[in-house]
Amino acid sequence: MKNMKHLAVIFIVVLLLAMMSGCLENGETGSSDSTITHSVGTGSNDFWTVYPAQHPKSGQSVSHPPWVKNKLKDGPLIILAHSTNCQPCIVQQADLEAVLPGYQNQIEYVDILTDGSDDRAWDVYNMYYPQGGQWYIPLTVVISQASVQGETEVIWHSRVSTTGKAWLRTYIENAIAYYEG
Repeated sequence: MKNMKHLAVIFIVVLLLAMMSGCLENGETGSSDSTITHSVGTGSNDFWTVYPAQHPKSGQSVSHPPWVKNKLKDGPLIILAHSTNCQPCIVQQADLEAVLPGYQNQIEYVDILTDGSDDRAWDVYNMYYPQGGQWYIPLTVVISQASVQGETEVIWHSRVSTTGKAWLRTYIENAIAYYEG
């Protein structure tokens, strides 16, 4: 019961932050030719090459799992770690399934259940949970690569709870643009 209350509080905070930053669905359509709107850095809206500022390991390198590096050879990917019975998970999965057809063959979708049936869930939470500490679902991770100071680096961004379709489109489009870069 205590975890459900924590999840509800996090959901409300994320929802309020999304509304204040204009990241909720606004009816826009996706396009991969858009300008990059999220820089590579350590800020809360950036794509990260290291653990972000809000993480206990801020600034430290991330050990990307081999299966992520392997999939990244073919293009950017978006990962949804979720359960089948939490309301925010259901909403996030539906939003992703609504948005992804606009990006066919441009980004790979990796669906990971957190019920213990998929060992990759441990990798996703250990490597890509944005705040560290207690884990909540759903977790959405967008991973790509970019040229950073002349070197090709893995970049990523993650968000806990629902994001809205506009957030998904923006990060997907940026991931594709960086990858094609």
